[in-house]
Amino acid sequence: MHGQAGYFQVSGRIYDQDKNALSDVKIKVFEGPLTIDSMKTSNSGGFNLKFKLQSSYIIEISKKGYASKKILINSEVPTEVENSSFRLLNFILLDDIAKIDDRSKAGLPVLKFNYNKINKEFEAEKIGGQTPTNNNASDQQIKALQAELVAYKKLVEQQKLLLSQSGENGNDIEKIKSDAKLMADSIIRAANIKAKSIVRTNAVIDSNAVVNAVNKSTKEITKEEFEKLAVDENTFQSKKSIQQAKRKIQDLLKRQIKSPKDSLDLKKNRLILRKELFDLAKYQLEIDRLNARTKEDSMLIDDRQTALNIMQQDMVLAQQEIENANNKLMLKDLEIKNKNIMLISFLIGSIFLLVLVAYIYYNYRDKKRINKLLEYQNQELEKLSIVASETSNAVIITDNQGQYIWVNKGYTRMFGYELEEVSGSSQKNIISNNKGSEINNLIIKALETGESVNFEFEAASKSGKKIWLQTTISPILDKQGSVSKLIAIDSDISKIKEAELEILTQSRLLAMQNAQIMDSINYAKRIQDAILPSEALIKSYFPDSFIYFRPRDIVSGDFYWFSVQDDKLFVATVDCTGHGVPGAFMSLIGNSLLNHIVNEKKIYKPSDILKELNTGVHLALSQSKSENDEREDGMDLSICRFDKHSGEVQIACANHTALFLRKEEIQEIEGDAISIGDSFSKNESIEFTNHILPFEENSIMYLFSDGYPDQIGGPKNKKFLVDNFKRFLMEHKNEAMGMQFDRLNDAFKEWKGINKQTDDVLVLGIRLNVNV
Repeated sequence: MHGQAGYFQVSGRIYDQDKNALSDVKIKVFEGPLTIDSMKTSNSGGFNLKFKLQSSYIIEISKKGYASKKILINSEVPTEVENSSFRLLNFILLDDIAKIDDRSKAGLPVLKFNYNKINKEFEAEKIGGQTPTNNNASDQQIKALQAELVAYKKLVEQQKLLLSQSGENGNDIEKIKSDAKLMADSIIRAANIKAKSIVRTNAVIDSNAVVNAVNKSTKEITKEEFEKLAVDENTFQSKKSIQQAKRKIQDLLKRQIKSPKDSLDLKKNRLILRKELFDLAKYQLEIDRLNARTKEDSMLIDDRQTALNIMQQDMVLAQQEIENANNKLMLKDLEIKNKNIMLISFLIGSIFLLVLVAYIYYNYRDKKRINKLLEYQNQELEKLSIVASETSNAVIITDNQGQYIWVNKGYTRMFGYELEEVSGSSQKNIISNNKGSEINNLIIKALETGESVNFEFEAASKSGKKIWLQTTISPILDKQGSVSKLIAIDSDISKIKEAELEILTQSRLLAMQNAQIMDSINYAKRIQDAILPSEALIKSYFPDSFIYFRPRDIVSGDFYWFSVQDDKLFVATVDCTGHGVPGAFMSLIGNSLLNHIVNEKKIYKPSDILKELNTGVHLALSQSKSENDEREDGMDLSICRFDKHSGEVQIACANHTALFLRKEEIQEIEGDAISIGDSFSKNESIEFTNHILPFEENSIMYLFSDGYPDQIGGPKNKKFLVDNFKRFLMEHKNEAMGMQFDRLNDAFKEWKGINKQTDDVLVLGIRLNVNV
């Protein structure tokens, strides 16, 4: 799709109805039925698509919560320019679901890009649904066409009569359906030939009149004649087979599919009816194909043709499924019969065996019980012996005084002691070894209550090796319910303890590293605070003003800037890409460039300042970005120049909006839809708009980033939005700027609630006077 030949490139941004850029909008490109490209818009809503010339495409734009749109791309151009390249910048607005237009609702393209041979460039136009009209129609040809259509209608009546007679004389339903199809096909072919002939005859014929005449005849055939030929049940009511099938279906429905056989029969009959409906849909599609007047109609008919093909494949699969189910049902019936025979044989054998067992039991009851008991005990002892000897855990059996009376091989492997070395030894008593300790209290509790206890402790082997153990002590009770023995099982958990120690060490190391990182970030905040102009400096020139600055993280991607040059005051609010540390780095670049442009290069016109800033950002970031890097690092900002003597404000905005309150009215100043440093601003010829506004006493200028309007919260957990922000400022416009600061802070906290802060927040309000 991106070959060396000529191409047509569409770039732009996608906005919502509130003029907010939409990120993560899904864009799919179709060439015919195939999806050839899929992408999502960037954080600023930008997209960039390339198309080969001499072809056509469909672009589908979709996002959850918004109405999807389709755009038709016709890239056919004259052969002499087929190796050229064309580019078009377009801004696309997505409406919400409630404002969907008729074409989008029908799934049709709403916009078309095609080549204008006069202007020699690509243009966008809305697609209309009207057919071009021609008022030079020939009355004689229209009358001749109407006479021929009457003849076709008589032919249909004759075919109906023949079909009706055939239905009364025979029971061959398939023949009736076949004759109906043949007759319908002949009508379709004749109408098709006639329609093509009319289109080719004379260009001066009234195209609307001809189309209406053909549509009229075809419509009559479709809705009146053809439906009776292929659908009308009255034609077939006399057929016994149809009546029997209907009665069988009704009977099956009443029985509510009580068996697999009933369900299978119902599927078969439904498949027969579905095939008849499929034939009717296929005939109707051919009729509608004659009515198609535009390429879009033909595309919709092709989609219906594809759906019918899929339906036909589904019916073939359903037929195979029914046949397989029928075979499985037969096999299952045979299996059930065999199982019944086996069950009867098993029952007879079981009865005989029970009689035999009862006879043996009553004769050898006592001996059998004793032998079974001994066998069971031997089996259990054998199992316990295998477990105790082969387990890696240490197993110890003591008497109720804690003296060792048996240890397994696992004990010897773990501690290095044999039973002879610990049996009868006062130093190897499970109670006296832990006398006075918490472990000893647990063992005494087990002896008193007869319940198991668990604990961990560090022990030493015969060689002096330290071992961490997890021990479970379970009392063994005699017939009187007293503790006669204790069984202790020791598990080596030294590796687990080592892992716990390693985890604790790593946790402490991470905590130390985190502290170092936080120290670095806090120091970065001190640096960032140092480059920001002091609020006292700004208030020395604008006494009635406020700065509402609330970073999302410790450091901020938003910053404000102030400069005094002769009799001119400059104020800017800047929103850099990202927030936190990445945004803070961008803010250092932006602050440095603004100081250089205004304070050193003496560029004072706001639009020229933005242009120079855009060039500086591209130069500053070019070393860290490759040609294929599509990240859009940069900044959105508003910059104002206040002239003390002229009493006017000049302002320019890059992808920002500012609010100017004058004479009880608030004016929204929409900036250019281009961010500083993004891919759309690489064009060297790009220009920014310079707005000039006169101001009177008590005029107010509000500059802000998108953090406040974009904050998620409120009763419905949605954005605050710019319109609500404007209404809020209008409600409190007559209050002092310090009071407005408090109002903004309280409203922000109430709206945010328990939600996290979405972005850095910056709002700067300045009340102007004539002597500013």
